[in-house]
Amino acid sequence: MRFGAITATRRNHAVEHGTVGILLSRDSPTPLGGLATPFGFLVVGKVSGPETSDAAEEALGRLRAGEASLAVSPYCGTNLVIGAVIAGAVAALVTR
Repeated sequence: MRFGAITATRRNHAVEHGTVGILLSRDSPTPLGGLATPFGFLVVGKVSGPETSDAAEEALGRLRAGEASLAVSPYCGTNLVIGAVIAGAVAALVTR
C-alpha cells in the first residue's frame, strides 16, 4: 500500500492531539508536545506514563465514538508550519 505510512501517521496524529488535549483538560503540567509517526506517537512533557496511557486510551475511544473535534488542536505545530510556509510564499509572490 503506497499511502499506508501517511494514513498511519495521520491516524496517530489525531490520537496524539486527543491525548494532549485530554491531558491539558486534566491540568497536566505544561508545556506539552507530541510527535506522530507511522508507528505511534510520543508525548513530551512532565506527565507520567500511566497518565499518558490513560489519556491515550480515552482519546482513542472518544475518536472511535465519532468525536472528531478531539483530533483538531489550535496548538498544532504542523498547522503553524504550513501557515508560515503559505504566508512566506504569498509574500514572495507579492514582492516580486
